[in-house]
Amino acid sequence: MSDAQAKMTHRETDIFTVAQLSQEFLRPERIRIQLNKDVKALPIDIGCFAYVERGRNKSHIDSRCNPVVEMSLFKDRLELIRRIIASFAVMGNHRTIHSECRYFAQLLTWCDTNNHTDVFSTASSTITAYQSYTQHLNHLIAVGKIVPVSACNFQRAFIRLIVLRFPEESRYIIGNAIRIRFNRGGVKPPREQHVEIYLKACVALARNLSEFVIGENPFPCVVEYDNCQVVIFPSNKGVFSPYIERKLHVYNYSARRISTIEEYIDSLVGDGAYVRRSAVRRAVDGALDNFKSANCDPRHEQRLRLAALAAKAYACIFLVITGASPAEFVQFDYEEDTALEKSLVKKEFSAIKFRAGGKKTRYAIGKQNGLSLLRGYLKLRAWILNGETFGKMFFNMNKCGGYTGGCTQLPQAFSSVFYKTISGIYLDPDCPNISSRAVRKFKSVVLHGLGLSPTTVADVMNHTVSTNVSDYVQTSIEQQESEFGSYWQSVRKAASVIRERRGADSFATATGHCDDFNNPSPIDPVVVIQPSCKTQYGCLYCKHYVCHSDEEDLHKLFSLQFVINAVRSAAPDLHHADTLFKDLMIRIEFIIGVIGGRSATSAELTVLIRRKVNVLGELTPFWENRLQRYEKMGVVF
Repeated sequence: MSDAQAKMTHRETDIFTVAQLSQEFLRPERIRIQLNKDVKALPIDIGCFAYVERGRNKSHIDSRCNPVVEMSLFKDRLELIRRIIASFAVMGNHRTIHSECRYFAQLLTWCDTNNHTDVFSTASSTITAYQSYTQHLNHLIAVGKIVPVSACNFQRAFIRLIVLRFPEESRYIIGNAIRIRFNRGGVKPPREQHVEIYLKACVALARNLSEFVIGENPFPCVVEYDNCQVVIFPSNKGVFSPYIERKLHVYNYSARRISTIEEYIDSLVGDGAYVRRSAVRRAVDGALDNFKSANCDPRHEQRLRLAALAAKAYACIFLVITGASPAEFVQFDYEEDTALEKSLVKKEFSAIKFRAGGKKTRYAIGKQNGLSLLRGYLKLRAWILNGETFGKMFFNMNKCGGYTGGCTQLPQAFSSVFYKTISGIYLDPDCPNISSRAVRKFKSVVLHGLGLSPTTVADVMNHTVSTNVSDYVQTSIEQQESEFGSYWQSVRKAASVIRERRGADSFATATGHCDDFNNPSPIDPVVVIQPSCKTQYGCLYCKHYVCHSDEEDLHKLFSLQFVINAVRSAAPDLHHADTLFKDLMIRIEFIIGVIGGRSATSAELTVLIRRKVNVLGELTPFWENRLQRYEKMGVVF
């Protein structure tokens, strides 16, 4: 423990609700904010921001304030905290307040640990810290630790504090660092294989765990799908799967029972551990008592834990099926029996989409699998509530040490939390998280792939056509790989034809040779440059193109490459020039690479000709004349 940690104490604080934040606070360093319980159960210690040396409580259920070194109070921050509190009073949104406090805490911690404690004291010190923090975020992006959208959010939090603390000088301060940008449509659709693996794991958990708790089956619980078998004993760590390298001596995983004392001892000896027979006996007796208790009590803590996991699995399944945004999904209302039966016939959920002006939207769930899953979830839902009522279709089971029996609304990040829970235990750790935005993009890609119009797809996805076209129109990863593979196959095929036709009778051209002059024939139905015997740029896209691996044809290719580079660099419309010539440059470089790789002699010849053209500027007569013609037309290289 460091000296600072040893000196940390829990100071006296005052707790206020959001509705009480509009008053003036003489001692903002004492303030803690109590949000709605469904957002955060314990008060947020915003007053601790005033202390340079501060820590966190070890237990997440510790209701005390954050520990601080009271001598480290930095009075220059008190005004900043007052303005933050005043902005929260105007804002009123509890979830946004919670999110901003997390960003502010991360930012101030970075400043205090990177010699920027005086940030927000003066404009100049704030500029220095803002520039350093932006450089830090760009570095994290460069090394792949965060993505641009996350870095942008971190930077926005800093900007918000700048605006609060220096409203008149904020534009000048913010202008001292370049804003971090990100592409809103940058999320790639997930691989179909990953979606399938993820859904199989979710469905297996949802159905198997539901049947286990509702049917009051005895432990251990077994979840099976594909080649994965997970055995669950009634303890927080008693889960065995192919993805876990964990050995609990008290459980006999293969026999699916509690180990005997001798088995326990043999297991310890095998691991080279010290054996105390009395400790082994106590461990086995304790496990047997817990095993018996879990199998006798149909609503045992461990059964509630599995029911909560099954409910989250169902929620994630329907998030994928509906493609709804998390903000809307958590608002799905539960309807009573009569309305629900009508809903089952329609195969739909209904929800209020608050961020769309209160517009009521509907999502289809499918006639067979979706309806079956819905009915299974409703049975589990009724079992969990045990006669109680809850207004939302999906919910979170309250837990404070153990499950309390109460329920709250699902947090919007529930799918990410669920993924962290199952990854590496019930789900292959190589399978990435299927985020809600990735799911929506995947659904849009599939619908477009089926040939539906953008209007129809936008209607199904519950957004505008412009939103769908700008953010959700994209080919699947599998299709991109297939098309890219086909492209390189076409390039390799051209190189293969070159080698096969080396000895054939051919007609000399500016780019190589031709075995059927005046009969251009494209190698593919669609090519970037149509082959024509009157021009020379399209020869590499012709079936009759032949290239000898000798000095003459290499000189022609390097000369063509030189001229194309000159034209591209001089083009006023660089994008158009790249679109026209980029593919041709790839083909030229590929053919040169094939020739250079045939032998050591060919490699030396390739290096020699490359230097002859690119360094000495000695082109073939044809391409030298072409270059001079461009110059006479006013194209400056």
